[in-house]
Amino acid sequence: MKTMYKNRTLPLKALAATFAAISMAAGCARELVLEAPTPDQITLRIEENSSTPTKSVESSVEGSFELVLPGNISIPVTIDKDIPTRSTPVNGGNLANLWLWANLSDDGNSYIEGHDLSKSGAIWQTGHFWPGTKALSFLAVASSAANLAIDPLVTADGSGQLSCKFNYEVLNGIGELAGKDAQAQEDILLGMSFNQTNPGANNSTPMTIHHALSAIRFVVGNIPYGITLKSISFSNVYGKASCSVSGEGSALTFTWSGHKVRRTYTQSYDQAMKKGENIGGDAQTFILIPQEFATDDAQLEIGFNIQDRSYLLKKSLKSILSSGKFEADRRYTFTLGIPDEVDVSVEDDVAGNVKSNIQITNTGFGPGYVRMALVGNWVNSHDVIIAPWMPSDGEFEDWNPDWERRSDGFYYYKYIVLGGATVPAPFKKYTITTKDHDGHKLYLSVMTQIVHPSSMTIWPSRPDSWKWPITTP
Repeated sequence: MKTMYKNRTLPLKALAATFAAISMAAGCARELVLEAPTPDQITLRIEENSSTPTKSVESSVEGSFELVLPGNISIPVTIDKDIPTRSTPVNGGNLANLWLWANLSDDGNSYIEGHDLSKSGAIWQTGHFWPGTKALSFLAVASSAANLAIDPLVTADGSGQLSCKFNYEVLNGIGELAGKDAQAQEDILLGMSFNQTNPGANNSTPMTIHHALSAIRFVVGNIPYGITLKSISFSNVYGKASCSVSGEGSALTFTWSGHKVRRTYTQSYDQAMKKGENIGGDAQTFILIPQEFATDDAQLEIGFNIQDRSYLLKKSLKSILSSGKFEADRRYTFTLGIPDEVDVSVEDDVAGNVKSNIQITNTGFGPGYVRMALVGNWVNSHDVIIAPWMPSDGEFEDWNPDWERRSDGFYYYKYIVLGGATVPAPFKKYTITTKDHDGHKLYLSVMTQIVHPSSMTIWPSRPDSWKWPITTP
């Protein structure tokens, strides 16, 4: 019997810059009772809008500025805007609660009101049944908190389309979370799907959900050592507003209005500013009401300690955001320092004699170029090498043409890999087929390396498509 074992290698660093974070909300319960319900239970398959959170997905530069400190120290800050995801909450298992509303499409009458769903794997079960051949329109609401923080008012028009409104207030942290407002803030997700009919007992109704709020996080780039971050605050930002939700699927729209009550939200730290660190992690991502900054009143405040002396630096949000606003369903990444570090990780699946699902990721903050090589050995029961692995020992399936084999034996990915992005797999799978090594084990490594574009000349066999300098979204 032949068995393939994982053996990963992830070397070579160089330089880099930014990535992402967010989560969800929901309500109460009542259903119109059917005299003769069908045996088909309503189940939902929840997907987050763009559940692959990489800088390359709908990303753009939102602004830049400098923090000028005593001693002629200047720290550049870049701001990137992309689709928010707090640790991929839907597919990553962090979404614990989901509430559902449903209306009959033909007459708009309520069918399910605020039902708390139960999760079974990727499927959410309602415990309710389809109304025969009639169609339903759905609203799903989720929260990063245990309880739903909003009470949506759901309405339906004559065509079966839903809309909803709710009021929301971003609270400050109290008690153990005093001075830790970002950790106390909830993330709210909503999704709507119209005129859905019973897909059959073995299928579920798909539902795409989006973030109703704005996420703001901070990442350490390339800055001087000896500086300690003490606090980050958003002062004079609106803490209460109303939201109207319309559309369905990927075209869901959030309209925020009636902003009131200006507040200051602060996250306290005692963290040395080291290159490459995500300040506070995903849990300390601010989640604020989307709003426009028409004046300089709303400000970003960053507190530092330098050699035991405290400094508070302030910048108006209007001046540093090119759009002058925080938008719903978007994450803003503030990178303190030059974003130029790269690093690489590789993951794969091994089942018996098959290696598949190769995932090579730029885990740094900046762009990089990637190459990989396959290195393996056959070993006996004592893990003693008896023969080198040869590609002909098995069969590859579906090599990706974007990986180019060069004269040095490495496979080079032809295109730039942005910070946080995962490279398309070089091949779909590799299956051992040889009969020459029965009873032996194969250790097969996907050896992966990454280099910053400014240092790409250290690899003479690089593809002609590689360029420096580069432009990124």
